[in-house]
Amino acid sequence: MKFLVPEPDKYRSGVYVIRNSVDNRIYIGSSVQLYRRYQTHCQELENGTHHSKSLQRFYNKYGKNKLSFEVLAFCAPDKTFSTEQKYLNKFQPFGKKGFNTQRVAYISSSDKFLYSVQKWSKRIVYALSASAVLWLFVQYEQKINQAIRNSPQLMNWSE
Repeated sequence: MKFLVPEPDKYRSGVYVIRNSVDNRIYIGSSVQLYRRYQTHCQELENGTHHSKSLQRFYNKYGKNKLSFEVLAFCAPDKTFSTEQKYLNKFQPFGKKGFNTQRVAYISSSDKFLYSVQKWSKRIVYALSASAVLWLFVQYEQKINQAIRNSPQLMNWSE
């Protein structure tokens, strides 16, 4: 998979897209450290353990050279979920349009240790109403802001 992020920006936080050059289906995600998330995707795809079964099938059939990792938007670490949700709503990368399995942005396993947030159950997120999900995003952002204030390394995320 090609990493199409400029060198000075690869450790920033933001929303990314994994594009395929065969039929233009996409996967949208977010991370507080884009390059680390890229490495995680590559490792999972190579090991055959990626959570998106359709992306894994594509990778198995066409290989890594047909995929690229690009940035849609840079944002503060505490805004990654809300920004990702805007792009998920805009592009709707589900089913035949893309590789995403979740319609709601959630914290990835590779980002969990940075925030010390509780593990979410996907079934619960699906069952929540849109207003409840919005309320949960606000709660998440407040917890993330708190974690950032308590961590000097995360305070300088834009450098």
